[in-house]
Amino acid sequence: MIESLRGRGFNVIGPSVDDGAIRYKSIDSADDLPVGYAQTLGPGSYALEKRDDTAVFGFTIATNSPKDFLFPARETIWSATKQNGRIESIKPTDARDEQPFAFLGVRGCELSAIRIQDRVFTGGPSKDTRYGVRRGRSFVVGVNCTVSSSTCFCTSMGTGPRIDSDLDIAITEVVDAESHFFLAEPGSDVGKEILAEIGALPASTSDVNAATKAVSATENSIERKLRGADLRVELTAAREGNIWTQIAERCLACGNCTMVCPTCFCSDYKDVAELDDSKAEKTRRWDTCFSSEYSFIAGGSARSSTAAKYRQWMTHKLATWHDQFGTQGCVGCGRCTVWCPAGIDFAAEAAKVSEAYGNVDSDGELK
Repeated sequence: MIESLRGRGFNVIGPSVDDGAIRYKSIDSADDLPVGYAQTLGPGSYALEKRDDTAVFGFTIATNSPKDFLFPARETIWSATKQNGRIESIKPTDARDEQPFAFLGVRGCELSAIRIQDRVFTGGPSKDTRYGVRRGRSFVVGVNCTVSSSTCFCTSMGTGPRIDSDLDIAITEVVDAESHFFLAEPGSDVGKEILAEIGALPASTSDVNAATKAVSATENSIERKLRGADLRVELTAAREGNIWTQIAERCLACGNCTMVCPTCFCSDYKDVAELDDSKAEKTRRWDTCFSSEYSFIAGGSARSSTAAKYRQWMTHKLATWHDQFGTQGCVGCGRCTVWCPAGIDFAAEAAKVSEAYGNVDSDGELK
């Protein structure tokens, strides 16, 4: 499949072991995949370990996500050159000049995150053309999860572990004592062409049953729950609560959670010129609502305390995101919890809000 995708001109992005972790990167062949690796994840904790088998997708999530490629951390918007006192050219960048992406191994939560960013970047009146071009030219091979981690809560958010739509091929890996195979389901005409090209065989009823059983077992194994995907009422009632101060005592306001989140989209623009005035460029870079500079306006920062910053982030994810885009901004992948150096558990903190402020009506008044 990788060979077929590369032959069609795609830059294949898949999971690979890199510097002691599994992350999405450009891969050349199946030899680059994390065969026989698993993860142990927890609040502020990540460990890579070997499995007792040769499963290719025997882990839960990579450290990064497709967002890194569709909405890169830094990109040049335009550049200009100047010679003999005159501007020679102003050249905007065009994503159509880039090699299209084929994403291999996208999980249900990540596919949901892509759909959320589709709505953010292309669903409104002001569309991000660079994102739109990259997304429109991309090919997606999704993978149903057959393992889970203690930090997963996709079932509460309705995003996994089973993948459903908006992809070209869906894969379920089945590994047991007797066999090791991949069940592939086409989701587009190009997906059908590729499966035919690589000689995929018709699946038997027992194959389909085995794949279904593996995914169902994963779904049942996810113990972490977030009571109600829509916590708008509770979070609104908690806006002056002391829970935010309790979190702030541990939070470093480092922004790690926003950097690894597959749906966060805050960014900033920078204009940079060479000292000799020969060249200038405008770049867009990821930013974070945990930065005091991000909310800085005349007179100071709109959110100067760490408590206010964390409240803004969680409330946006689970409440005001609904008002903007009609859905929650969290997909239950757990990356923010794993990569928090202070080990703050997003789902656990949200559950505390739900428990403490759950007895309120739609107007925010106690029942």
